[in-house]
Amino acid sequence: MQLHECRKAAARVRGYTVIELLTVLSVASILAAIAVPNFNSFRINQRATGRANDLVADIHAARTRAVFSSTRTEIVPVGSWSRGWNVDLIDRSNGGESRVEINKRTIDSIDESITAVTGSDAVNLIAFEANGALATPTGGVVLHVCIGSPKAQSRDVVIMPSGFAEVRRESSHVCL
Repeated sequence: MQLHECRKAAARVRGYTVIELLTVLSVASILAAIAVPNFNSFRINQRATGRANDLVADIHAARTRAVFSSTRTEIVPVGSWSRGWNVDLIDRSNGGESRVEINKRTIDSIDESITAVTGSDAVNLIAFEANGALATPTGGVVLHVCIGSPKAQSRDVVIMPSGFAEVRRESSHVCL
């Protein structure tokens, strides 16, 4: 008797109709259409933040190395700031000057641009003295980090004359 009732119950279950399936698919496609542009904006935003944090980490490492080794350290671009940078320790202990590369960071992205300025002048060298203060340029530096095509997101990495660096999200720089 129970087997017969199970077969009757199974015969009544028919599954989903085509209209129900199309309704679910249309709702899912509308949600995806809303989410994709927001995700792309989120991804570009995270890349800008990550690149700015890379810069700050290397700036702090160079400054710390200058203080602990009691010598000058320099951050120099690899061709241009957009292609990467080297952190070099400047050894003047033997009367001469020799460079020891501490860290090298290269960038292989075509939709990123990084420019370093002090006032309105371009900067091709950031140096820290043995006390951790900014040696060159003396008035502080702003590195503009622009990510995206078109350049949708930007961050400013600001280095104070004391050598302290921070990221500012609201950039006054217009990315091209």
